[in-house]
Amino acid sequence: MFSTVRRHFGRLGFFEAVRQTALQWFRLLCDRAMRPVYGQMGEELVLEHYLRYKPTGFYVEVGHNCPRRLSHTFNFYKAGWRGICIDANPSLTQDFKRVRPCDEVLNFAVTATEGNVHFKLGSDSALGRVVDGDRMASEPGVIVVPSRSLQSILDQHACPLAFELLSIDVEGRDFEVLTS
Repeated sequence: MFSTVRRHFGRLGFFEAVRQTALQWFRLLCDRAMRPVYGQMGEELVLEHYLRYKPTGFYVEVGHNCPRRLSHTFNFYKAGWRGICIDANPSLTQDFKRVRPCDEVLNFAVTATEGNVHFKLGSDSALGRVVDGDRMASEPGVIVVPSRSLQSILDQHACPLAFELLSIDVEGRDFEVLTS
């Protein structure tokens, strides 16, 4: 900021230089503040900062939920990034493909074991979760979904060896996803 003040001060008076610098900072903050935020707590703004506002990149989102609402990657998608989005809830797939046609959308539960698992649909699409045991299979809202390890999904699909962002939101099973 002080270098900007010095640059303006060379051709303007002191107060005008401070005013011009303050206006530049205000515009910068407003540009960032006025952009829509889709994550629950604006997490994507922190991610953008750490990723240095890269114009393009690749992400893997496990537990994508809706294509916009509560999404950590939608701002990246709008900026030109592409990725693989994985969720166990089959009812989310069609809407996701319609809104984000350039992403690869997969319908799997990501677990340490391959096969099928029981998935409890939540009252809100963001609250679905993998449940343990066969006793849960008879409860209302429990469906059977295919499960795969994250490694096998990344190996089979067009994922680069090095990518910029891995977002995991799977209701308490994050470590299992990471180790798979």
